[in-house]
Amino acid sequence: SRDSYVRGSKRLVAVVGVLFVVDFNVESEDLRRPVSVRQYVENVTSAFTGGDNEDDTREWRRNWWADIIDYTVHGPYFWTGKGFGPNLADTDGYQTSDLDEAPLRSPHNAHMTILARGGLPGLLLWITALGAWLGAVVRQLMEARRLQDDWWASVFAFLLIYWTMILVSSSFDVLLEGPVMGIWFWTIHGIGLASCILYRHRVAVLQGPRLDVRARFAG
Repeated sequence: SRDSYVRGSKRLVAVVGVLFVVDFNVESEDLRRPVSVRQYVENVTSAFTGGDNEDDTREWRRNWWADIIDYTVHGPYFWTGKGFGPNLADTDGYQTSDLDEAPLRSPHNAHMTILARGGLPGLLLWITALGAWLGAVVRQLMEARRLQDDWWASVFAFLLIYWTMILVSSSFDVLLEGPVMGIWFWTIHGIGLASCILYRHRVAVLQGPRLDVRARFAG
């Protein structure tokens, strides 16, 4: 069973590597730029390591995130945030879009967006929702591995990896605010909750007294 997880992880890394090399991307007229695996990897690495073009973007992100923390955690928007209507790039003074482009509305971090728009209570609710999902899926994954239920363990592992990848990417780009990845994220979120319920019910049935009755008749 452990070998199967190792092989699955290697395959996932190989797939991501191939998509990165071939620069797989999805273009749409509704997007400011195409959705690209290469772009996601560069966004994550640029937040920590700079280059000739990434230094300004990295500093711009950090300054905006620091301002959001100042006016929420340490400022007047602690309880309510600025709401879900205003354009944060305009109100915070970080607008970078030209007149010919759609205006930037949110910082390149979904968690900072929640903090800026909902205040600290909104961020706590957001973290609680993510933590509850993560805990439920990890718990069922461990239960499936304990029972050597490889199929269900693979399902939970796939959902967990996919969910984590999108969430990490959303920490460095405007991702969940749009339909391209926002729909997929909440779809994975819902499938994960449904899978937890189905698996708990399946385990309860298998370990319940009815199974013993059927086994006696079968014997």
